[in-house]
Amino acid sequence: MANIQANLAGSVTLNTTNIENCKQIEVTCSELASDFNAIEAETKAFSNAVSEIRELVESNNG
Repeated sequence: MANIQANLAGSVTLNTTNIENCKQIEVTCSELASDFNAIEAETKAFSNAVSEIRELVESNNG
C-alpha cells in the first residue's frame, strides 16, 4: 500500500511538472507567433517600399 501511495505521489508530481512545462511551451509559442507576425508585417512594409522605389525609378527612366 505504501508503494502504491508513493507511486501515486510521484505521478502527481510528474503530472504537475508536465502541466507547468506545457504552460511554458504555450507561452513561448504565443511569443514566437507574435514575433513572427511583427516580422511578417515589417517584411511586407519593406517590400512595399522597395516596390515604390522601383516604380519611381521606372517612371523616371520612362
